[in-house]
Amino acid sequence: MRIGVIGTGKLGEFHTKLLGDIAIESPDVHLAGIFDRDSLRAEEIAGKYGVRQFDSIEQLAANCDATVIATTTSTHFDIARQLLGEKKHLFIEKPITATVEEADELIRLEEENGVRIQVGHIERFNPALRAVESYIGEPMYIQAERLSGFSLRVTDVSVVLDLMIHDIDLVLSLIKSDIKSIAASGVRVFSNELDMAT
Repeated sequence: MRIGVIGTGKLGEFHTKLLGDIAIESPDVHLAGIFDRDSLRAEEIAGKYGVRQFDSIEQLAANCDATVIATTTSTHFDIARQLLGEKKHLFIEKPITATVEEADELIRLEEENGVRIQVGHIERFNPALRAVESYIGEPMYIQAERLSGFSLRVTDVSVVLDLMIHDIDLVLSLIKSDIKSIAASGVRVFSNELDMAT
């Protein structure tokens, strides 16, 4: 499978390195190359990992079967819609999109084009969670707390979509019944989006 990476920020570089390492071990995987609208950053990452740099999403798509989308959330929908139309399988870094409506449209396009989308909800595969999962049973109440310093790295979506989405995904993967109630609140302190939520 020929895989391309769109985005060469922190996560895009991570995926580039990881896929390059996998390609060395597996003859079925080939890192086709990378694209980023910041051509200087793309050139830096291409040189660092010895991969091809493409000048456009279209060029990258023409040379791959699947694509990693590791760009800012606000760009996910347009990029994914384009690639689904070209029948490319996608790994989209979380969150899938900025709105539920956009996510629903991508799911519709996935089904229409006979391809697969995987969203980067990695915490459910965390070995620590896997180790205790069989002891959890049937939880009746879950409270999640995630404390970290504020970063201007992600300000195009709220902290709920950027980080709390991991906690929501974990809860949904642990609970095998319908959710009865949710309580939440949020405030804007440092940016135009919610950057604190409970």
